[in-house]
Amino acid sequence: MGQVLLKMYDFVEDEMGLRGKIQLAKMTLIPSATAAGTPDTPEVVHKFIEAVKEITGKEPPIFRR
Repeated sequence: MGQVLLKMYDFVEDEMGLRGKIQLAKMTLIPSATAAGTPDTPEVVHKFIEAVKEITGKEPPIFRR
């Protein structure tokens, strides 16, 4: 559960720092503290991918479950 989401948080933090991480939480409504317990459903992963692209301007790396 949540492994893909946590990796996206790591990616955003590496690219944009804490400010990007906070922005990702606001856009997805799933804070990093609860991402580990959130299922990596296709809908949630898609929401994160779109938010990551908007925040970083980059396509997030593909993460396998």
